[in-house]
Amino acid sequence: MSKVNGRFWTADLHLGDPKVADIRGFASVREHDTAIISQLAELGPFAEVWVLGDISRGRREEEEAAMELLGSHLVEAELHLIAGNHDSVSSINKNGFKRQRRWLQTFDSVQQFGRVKLSGTNVLMSHFPFARSGDGPGRSDPWKGRHNEFRLPDTGLPLIHGHTHHVRPHMIAARECWSKSLLDLTQFCVSWDAHRGLVSEHTLNQWIEGIK
Repeated sequence: MSKVNGRFWTADLHLGDPKVADIRGFASVREHDTAIISQLAELGPFAEVWVLGDISRGRREEEEAAMELLGSHLVEAELHLIAGNHDSVSSINKNGFKRQRRWLQTFDSVQQFGRVKLSGTNVLMSHFPFARSGDGPGRSDPWKGRHNEFRLPDTGLPLIHGHTHHVRPHMIAARECWSKSLLDLTQFCVSWDAHRGLVSEHTLNQWIEGIK
């Protein structure tokens, strides 16, 4: 089988996390993790993958196991990390800088946020959505976001994010719009929960073209 190349995005892998594996409908953590790694294994050495945080739930043994899986011979693609709140290398962790060296053994780059150009437009990348979106649907208070001091400000640029585990790419625009079901199209969630796979550059280009 020929390998696939190109640019791809994902977030909230949560490898080794039994709670997330169960929520996603897998019979076991092993089955869950295999489904994720098998998709990454389809990518060739010229593929580029942006992981927007939370490769695991953050427990040290599980995090190490997740990095071993991502750094295995099965995954040939170039991997870049935008750190999430469950990643020990995140700036949320006061000792996160001490973990940079270890994470760079698996990832080609590690950043807290980033920027990419899609369809001629500058687009921000962060683990978190904008503060106005809170932590997303299904949380105890979806409009009361945590870690707001680590979120990017909304300066008018579109944002690719994870964190919410939302099952769709776009969330409701604001609390007062909940009943109107108005979608916030300026943000695009690439969480595994929303796509059950990697999000291609083609998909994100279509999104940008749609909001221009």
